[in-house]
Amino acid sequence: MPERSITEGIYLEVRFAVLNGTYLPGQILDREELCDVYGCKSAIVVDALNVLVFEGYLDIPRRGVFGVRHWKATEIEDLFDIRSSMMGMASARAAERASEHDRSSMAKLLEQSPPFSLSTAASTESFIQACVELQGTIVRMAKVATINEMARNVAPNALFRKAVWRLGVSELAILWKLLAQTCEAILQLAPAAAQKSMNDFVAKIGGAVVADLEEVAGLHYPEFPEIRRISCQATAHDCVFGAGEREPGLDGRVIPFGVAQSRY
Repeated sequence: MPERSITEGIYLEVRFAVLNGTYLPGQILDREELCDVYGCKSAIVVDALNVLVFEGYLDIPRRGVFGVRHWKATEIEDLFDIRSSMMGMASARAAERASEHDRSSMAKLLEQSPPFSLSTAASTESFIQACVELQGTIVRMAKVATINEMARNVAPNALFRKAVWRLGVSELAILWKLLAQTCEAILQLAPAAAQKSMNDFVAKIGGAVVADLEEVAGLHYPEFPEIRRISCQATAHDCVFGAGEREPGLDGRVIPFGVAQSRY
């Protein structure tokens, strides 16, 4: 595996710390401490944190300050209602509009996805990447420009990873089955079946994220966490997690480090 840049290392470790609860919703991440811990300049830290903001892990509560995103239940409810409508429509349109080449590419993606044991960090990450790739493929195959433009804002990366961390092995198997059923319906040119399976898939993700919110509700913890290097190894609900890799948004783009900074 190629050596990671400092920026990528900060991104992956902070992302892992948010997902495993080392850094909790609403906590402020001290930039100077991050610079000291990682031995780098502020610009490098900002490049990594801005991408985490863009992907929904962090927020900017006030100018120049980064904190762990504190999602509200109403935000999640609204986002997943929109996501369900959008992805359901995308699945139906993909079944109606996909070319033979598109369907062949989707079939190959399904064939290449091995059984996911989720007993190693690599297998869990493969599961995440396969799910993300298939969802992005569905958005592309729908050939609806508006959906492509909406996809990233409606479905920030953080919410899918949060759901995977929350669900156990058997529930993730159901999640994969729903996504595979959606793809199979698209391949069989069955828009109504594709839409229903996708709606069920999105509902399961949304339920897991809401459960995650409820778990931390009412907890009392300091405003500033201890900033430290993170050993990216954890087991949650019988799944093994590592640092993982970056993944594209549903629009298929991976935001380069440094680019997102201009948004804030």
